[in-house]
Amino acid sequence: MHVLRTGLVGLGALVVGLPVQQDDAAPQATNDPLALELLEATTSLLATARALEVQAEVTFDVVQDSGEKIEFGSSRTATVRRPDRAHLTFQRRDGTTGGLVLDGVHLWAYQDTERVFATAEQAGTVEQTLAFAAEELGVPAPLSDLLAADAGVRLTAKLESARVGLPATIGGVRCEHLALRFEHVDCQLWISTEGLALPRRVVITYREEEGQPQFRADLAGWNLAPELEDALFTFEHIQTYERIPFASQLEAESQAGEAR
Repeated sequence: MHVLRTGLVGLGALVVGLPVQQDDAAPQATNDPLALELLEATTSLLATARALEVQAEVTFDVVQDSGEKIEFGSSRTATVRRPDRAHLTFQRRDGTTGGLVLDGVHLWAYQDTERVFATAEQAGTVEQTLAFAAEELGVPAPLSDLLAADAGVRLTAKLESARVGLPATIGGVRCEHLALRFEHVDCQLWISTEGLALPRRVVITYREEEGQPQFRADLAGWNLAPELEDALFTFEHIQTYERIPFASQLEAESQAGEAR
């Protein structure tokens, strides 16, 4: 029996956890005003866009039992029309493709390779629906926190320290390099200083996990004023793909059966 266990590893990891209580004997982290200014500039820019599109080339480490790190990767796209429509797609290196569709009433997760889909009723904003997907269905969504309308609040509320590194060129665009520290992760963010203050690269280090694996994404093709048709936010394969449950739904049904 098929169950949907999608491989959508997202930027939700960007804001894992709550700020820690600083020990009195430990040095207090400081925030560089320029780093905070740049972070505010990019999150405000994305938050005020009524619609947006972006492509991402993603790689991430998976630590093996031996301690060896193996890299996996995918190409992803995110198309958002606020307040409640989104279409997120992925293509893994092995050729597997699929995505998530939010139509304002339902969430649809699908995989083209096996021609299967799972769905759940969920009305609300893009942020609310993606949070529901991650927390209730076990389906983290790519770029979810960085694309949130309240991204600035989410990030600064949980920020322990922020500083500016050396300028760099990412994808042919001159950028400032931010080093951000949260409770469980370190995040590096490169923000364009040419034209709009858009994020161009993000690297997340899970410093408390064995082997300190990383998540990396290069962001390109930004469009903050796309013309988007309603059809883009409609799942078109209801009749041709097989409907299956989310893995989390199947596990919940199994637990309920054992309790009876």
